[in-house]
Amino acid sequence: MAQGLYTFRDIRLAVEGTPGTKEDTADQRLLGTLTCPLGGPILHRPVDERGSLANQRRTVIVGEEVPLVFEGDLLFDSASYLLGMGIEAKTAPDSSTFWQYTPQLSSTNIPAPCTFQFGDDLAVYDVAQCTARELQFSGAMDETVKMRADMFGKNFEVGAFDPAVGSTSIDPATTEVGLGNKSTLYIDAAGGTPGTNVSSAILVAFTWKLTTGFRPLKYGSSAVYWDAIVQDFPRVACDMTLLFNTGAAAEQVFHKAGTCRLFQIKISGTGTDYLQLNWSGVYTAFSTLENDNGVDVVRVTTESQYDSGFTTLYSAVLSNSLAAQV
Repeated sequence: MAQGLYTFRDIRLAVEGTPGTKEDTADQRLLGTLTCPLGGPILHRPVDERGSLANQRRTVIVGEEVPLVFEGDLLFDSASYLLGMGIEAKTAPDSSTFWQYTPQLSSTNIPAPCTFQFGDDLAVYDVAQCTARELQFSGAMDETVKMRADMFGKNFEVGAFDPAVGSTSIDPATTEVGLGNKSTLYIDAAGGTPGTNVSSAILVAFTWKLTTGFRPLKYGSSAVYWDAIVQDFPRVACDMTLLFNTGAAAEQVFHKAGTCRLFQIKISGTGTDYLQLNWSGVYTAFSTLENDNGVDVVRVTTESQYDSGFTTLYSAVLSNSLAAQV
């Protein structure tokens, strides 16, 4: 009997030309790990009164929704796919190799759903129209920055890797990796521009989380899976561990006053690639002083809040080596 081997697990994806239409040749490798159930049926299993101890005798599939979770290192060449699934659709950089993801606030944003193909040497499965509910980037000293996407998809099917060997345009030997030690925090006054004033010698760790607002919408149609994507309120929350220096002490004053601030975390690799995470928000938590190997640190939480000078709620700017998504 054939046995599937973990060593042959693979993750492929492709941006869908028509959202909801599966891309059969999803050949771009995504480097990391993917968690996905082998199917997403929503079951109706009624308990009928039949004069028997065997009270469940029928099962009806009434719906379908497939949850997926991708986790891996922040590879700048891979990040564009996650940002497209969670902020807005882009198939090419805005200029050179700079991808700018700036959501609209007065109209619904259009994401770039992807077809995922995953499996091993025994079986391969396809999930169409994968869209991000939540994106997360987190970093700490002496570690790579991690990225995570919680997604929903539909139309789970048995498929096949085509071509047999995935694309090497995201090459693990050459692609840039985000580093916690090369992450820089900028804090600016509301009404200004994020990324103007660097907060020196302060950032120890961070977890930046975007709840995208995208969710599946169901209505009566010919299929049991969901039919469209709608967007509720998006929001950003960022937890940070800061060295308690004069800069952190000054920010505690803004926390007490409930003052809106502009934030940017710039994550760099060993070369020229980077990811800038921008948001406007307020401090919603400022911990007591804590001891971290002899130095005082403070743990803070910021949550997004609109600032008219920023004109958006959050944005991401990505520099990588891709001239286009494939």
